[in-house]
Amino acid sequence: MKDKKKLGVMAQLIMLCAIPMVIMVLVVTFYSIGKMRDLVQDSTMEGLENLCQSVYAAYEAIDPGDYRMDGDTLYKGDYCVTEHEEVIDNFVKGSSADVTIFYGDTRRATSLRDKTTGERILGTKASDSVISTVINGGKTYETSDVIINGEKYYAFYMPAFNANGKCVGMVFAGQPATEAAAEINKSTMMILGIAIFILIVAQIVCIRIARALAKVIVQSEEILLSLAEGNLNLQVSERMLKRKDELGVMGRAVQSLLDKLQEIIGSIKQNTSTLMVKGDSLESMASQSSTTADEISTAVEDISKGAVSMAEDIESATLQITNMGILIEKIVDSVQELDQLSGQMHQADTESEQIIHELSASNDKTTEAIKKIEVSVHTTNESVTRIQEAVSLIASIASETSLLALNASIEAARAGEAGRGFSVVATQISKLSEDSAQSTKTIEDIIHQLTLDSEASVKVMNEVNEIITEQQKKLDQTKEKFSDVSNGIDSSMKESRLIHDQAGECDSERGKVVDVIQSLSAVSEENAASTEQTTASMQELNATINLLAEAARELKDMAVSLEEEVAFFKL
Repeated sequence: MKDKKKLGVMAQLIMLCAIPMVIMVLVVTFYSIGKMRDLVQDSTMEGLENLCQSVYAAYEAIDPGDYRMDGDTLYKGDYCVTEHEEVIDNFVKGSSADVTIFYGDTRRATSLRDKTTGERILGTKASDSVISTVINGGKTYETSDVIINGEKYYAFYMPAFNANGKCVGMVFAGQPATEAAAEINKSTMMILGIAIFILIVAQIVCIRIARALAKVIVQSEEILLSLAEGNLNLQVSERMLKRKDELGVMGRAVQSLLDKLQEIIGSIKQNTSTLMVKGDSLESMASQSSTTADEISTAVEDISKGAVSMAEDIESATLQITNMGILIEKIVDSVQELDQLSGQMHQADTESEQIIHELSASNDKTTEAIKKIEVSVHTTNESVTRIQEAVSLIASIASETSLLALNASIEAARAGEAGRGFSVVATQISKLSEDSAQSTKTIEDIIHQLTLDSEASVKVMNEVNEIITEQQKKLDQTKEKFSDVSNGIDSSMKESRLIHDQAGECDSERGKVVDVIQSLSAVSEENAASTEQTTASMQELNATINLLAEAARELKDMAVSLEEEVAFFKL
């Protein structure tokens, strides 16, 4: 049975390799034969064409004159072609080819001889197709199936022209087709021999490869059959494992499968024994778990009560946090109002500081003006003193003038009539002296009053200076106080903003605390609900544990059955 299977695999592998190889060799062979036939035919035609050209060129070299007929005699210029037939024979000497010179459509000189008489074949005419193409058309003509002297020929016809360009004849070169056929048959036999040799070598290689592949496949089959019988104590050959092809991959996969199955079955056998022990232990644990479940149910009930109490506490804390949030919001609003007031104070402080600076500048200008007035008052006082001195001088002069006038009057009276004119003058001088004295007294009174007023002005100016100086000190102190107030306002604004930010952070943290407490409230409610569910679940768990104990007994029975089944495999 195994030998038949082995032969079947080998036959299939051989056919798999041989059939494509045979088809390929046949296709290549027939293609090569066809190409060889075309090559031989083309080579023959090329040789005949060269022969025609050589004959045509040779006669042109002998005499470049025109072709002409004189009776039945063919001339090339003055050279008689018909009488020198040995020249044509020399063209084909040592070959099987033949040459003919046609004048018009008639054969006039040739190397062809009749097979029976041995005479040259002259006077025969070319076929109509040759005449139409060569004589009338002035073109070359070639064929492989023309019959000459009862034999098939390869033939080539080339037109012959005179000096005027007129085609007057043609040159023929031909070779028997039997020689070309013999060459073709020879090449065909050689190609067939090479093809057969390649087929034989290929079949030998295919058989060797098929045997090697079949051996590996059969070995894999034997391993799989043994594996189907439960025998795991197997080993794939090293040769198969070392292969680099797909069969090597298959062999390594089979060996890996064997190793894995040995490991799995061994582990199953070991785990089966452990499973039986664990089954007993599981049954005992199920009983103990039932007792523990009852205790857990009691504990869960206590937890449920605690969860309800915690939910109430969380609700109270939530209310307090809500009140705290309201207070924080009021603080934030108050801080915002404080911040607005601080901004207004800062603006007013800035405006006041500007006014103080303007007042200080105005006070400086006032001080400067008062200093100028003081200088003017002192100057005026000095001028009054000088005027008073001048008035005293005028009064003294007036007094002396009055004495002089009195003396003049006395002297005029003594002179009598002669001194009357002088007396009038003396009277007028006396009157002027009195008027001057009176004016001087008036001026003195005015100057005295002016002096009193000037001294009073100087005293007032001194008092004004003292007041301005005191006012400048107070103004400087006011500027310092305003600077302190400005710094205080800036600090107040910074602290206000800080309080505002911190109040905002407190409100944010309060919101987080509210979220946490709400989450705790939800969790506490969920815990209360979960404890109720847990109580119900523990009751179900108790029932499940009883089922588990029953399942443990069934598991133990299954372990015994599994051990019996695994015993099928042989490690």
